[in-house]
Amino acid sequence: MPFKFENWLLTENGLEHSDKPDFFIEKNSLITKRNENTYDWMSHVAEKTGVFNKLDVFCFNLAFLFAINYFKLDLDLNAFHKSILEQNIILNEDFDNNLDELSIG
Repeated sequence: MPFKFENWLLTENGLEHSDKPDFFIEKNSLITKRNENTYDWMSHVAEKTGVFNKLDVFCFNLAFLFAINYFKLDLDLNAFHKSILEQNIILNEDFDNNLDELSIG
């Protein structure tokens, strides 16, 4: 431990951004929902456009899923799907048009 997903670190206590160590998400709050339909943190990260870029958001989603599994939390697939759609609206981007821009390395 820790696991790293680009700039996101999975630690024993939750997720944090390596370039923004003040941005920490405690493991039990990962599955907090904004409403019954979306995950709060997935929307929150996408809304922080001045703080996080698209790659940060995409990598957060991967780290989020890995963390859910690692911490043995319950994933609501419907809420995850709706959260992805909400992120798409927030980012005002079409995922299909931006996948070639995504370079992880």
